[in-house]
Amino acid sequence: MQIESGTSGSAVIIGDNGKDYLLATSKHVIDSIQGKEGGDVIWNGKSISTFGDGEIWKSKDYDVALIRARSKEILPTAALALEKISLIGQEAIVSGFPIDGDLPNKSGRLLRTSKGSIATQASPNSGPNGYTLGYTAPTLGGMSGGGVFVTTTCNKIGLSTPVPMLVGIHGRAERSEVKGATGFNFAIPISVIKDYKDLDTYLIGNKHRANFGCPAGPASEIRTFGN
Repeated sequence: MQIESGTSGSAVIIGDNGKDYLLATSKHVIDSIQGKEGGDVIWNGKSISTFGDGEIWKSKDYDVALIRARSKEILPTAALALEKISLIGQEAIVSGFPIDGDLPNKSGRLLRTSKGSIATQASPNSGPNGYTLGYTAPTLGGMSGGGVFVTTTCNKIGLSTPVPMLVGIHGRAERSEVKGATGFNFAIPISVIKDYKDLDTYLIGNKHRANFGCPAGPASEIRTFGN
């Protein structure tokens, strides 16, 4: 999903409650929004929902925010890794909508998906603003708020086809004072959204989750390839 809020960014749909979708993004993408309007959720080149500060939850400790967005369209919902699993060495897939990469087409900014590997993993409270999940997949400006995924199967619902599982929200590129960009990028582990008090409403009531991925659940129900 694209987010336009004065700052151009990306987002991932993580649940719905039968009325509203719940989107995860970076807090710095929507920090400028004040009042009842100011943000647009864009899908397939068109605005499908608007939102103001009343539809936003911001993490107190981390650079993560959640947006409640209402739409009549049936939209894909990501499978979530809400429990800690070992990710070092796994292939990382990063998805978002860059503003300084490929030229826009008639549908707006182009979705970019890049691959690399997970290089670092630590508790979110041990890094600046929660950025402790590091990977080598290349990113560009505008991809902040986009998802970092690993390939999984879900034993609970017996999926035999690999599905992407959301493990983090991208938002930062590592830079060196001498060399500039190092090629490493960082995300905040998606598990930090468990601080949102209404999260279960969107996960348990998510009528689309079975069609697009596996339900969030204990780590014992999820297997990452290579582990």
